[in-house]
Amino acid sequence: MRNPTNVNISIYGHDDDNGTYRVFFIIRLKIHFKNLVSSHLQEIVGAGVETTSAAIDWGMCEVLSNERIARKLRDELNEVVGREGYVTESHIPRLPYLRAIVKETLRMHPTAPLLMPHMSLDVCQDVGGYLIPKGTRLFVNAWAIGRDPTAWKDDPDKFLPERFLSDACSSMDVKGHHFELLPFGSGRRMCPSVNLAVPLVEVTIANLVHAFDKWELVLPRGKTTLDMSDECGIILRRVNPLIAIPRKKVII
Repeated sequence: MRNPTNVNISIYGHDDDNGTYRVFFIIRLKIHFKNLVSSHLQEIVGAGVETTSAAIDWGMCEVLSNERIARKLRDELNEVVGREGYVTESHIPRLPYLRAIVKETLRMHPTAPLLMPHMSLDVCQDVGGYLIPKGTRLFVNAWAIGRDPTAWKDDPDKFLPERFLSDACSSMDVKGHHFELLPFGSGRRMCPSVNLAVPLVEVTIANLVHAFDKWELVLPRGKTTLDMSDECGIILRRVNPLIAIPRKKVII
């Protein structure tokens, strides 16, 4: 038998009932299963790491570029957690402004701007003036939905966490129940990690803000504001990386 790590395996022997061919098929099955599991694990880890880090990056950019929002979030954290405490997942239900910031971040900067492709099961009449034939591959633009002025009346291009504290939007979540906010998709093909990703983003942003008295942005020469330009791809990332220097918190 040749190298067992190669899919093309040859086994020498006679075609009889001694189990030679049964061994051959078991070896091939193990190799196929190993490669299949490995590829799926790589996709899961890669998708989870890239999208989560991008969401944290966007959230920190929006908070640090707006002193009013940063101060309001820091005050909420000090009141609920205490100046010396660490934010844990158990604190999240008592931090409505933090949750509003994360929702607003995912509305304006969905980490996957185009959701997983779907296919029309039947002819769709007059969708935005177009006829969609049966069997058409469809891509849902979550980025455009999050900035649609017909769905978001209050200046959709402005980062405004308070919109999710209002009566109209306070009940909105990111789990596919509200079609105005679909950063993770909806239905059976939505992101399976939503219940892990959202608390992770919330806790990380909260601890980064709460652990330090201030973050000082490092801006390019001649710039006075943070560049929020993005580059579209499978993952929505910033064109220029965020550079900020934290200042140690002084406990009195």
